[in-house]
Amino acid sequence: MLKSVLGASTVVTLGYGGNAAAASISCVAKVRDLASGGPPAGTAQFTMIEPKPTQAKTNWGWLRVDVRRYDLLKKGPAFDAFEAGGKIYKTSAPDVEVVGASLAKNQNGYPKDAWVLAYFDDSGALVSTYPSEQLAEPGATPAAQSCLASVNPGAVGNFTFGG
Repeated sequence: MLKSVLGASTVVTLGYGGNAAAASISCVAKVRDLASGGPPAGTAQFTMIEPKPTQAKTNWGWLRVDVRRYDLLKKGPAFDAFEAGGKIYKTSAPDVEVVGASLAKNQNGYPKDAWVLAYFDDSGALVSTYPSEQLAEPGATPAAQSCLASVNPGAVGNFTFGG
């Protein structure tokens, strides 16, 4: 009977147990359903204020990054920026890459802490961060703490969770 229902389809099993697989599919589907609120969007995926847990179940996973002083070819004033995915982004415009930036000579008082929204694959492994990723899609989706804990409990300790 199962064969007749599936026809010539191939059955693909996920690389983790049934309960975790169901949790993963459910978590990811909810995150990608923007009607349910979804994760922070746009430049709200970067913050200089440590994300704090909320009473809501939307305590998203954030990765800490270092903010340092940069300049452009020693011209103009130095500016605060962070590195993500091998590219430099100003804290004042965290979604726009700064091409040609290099570390400023004076780093007194730096680095400072900042956080970027983390993106995970369906197994709960980190695949990227904002601004390299900016929208939830298959293979790269933000995860709430409860979701990540159900899919990849070992990853939870590596992230800051907050709303």
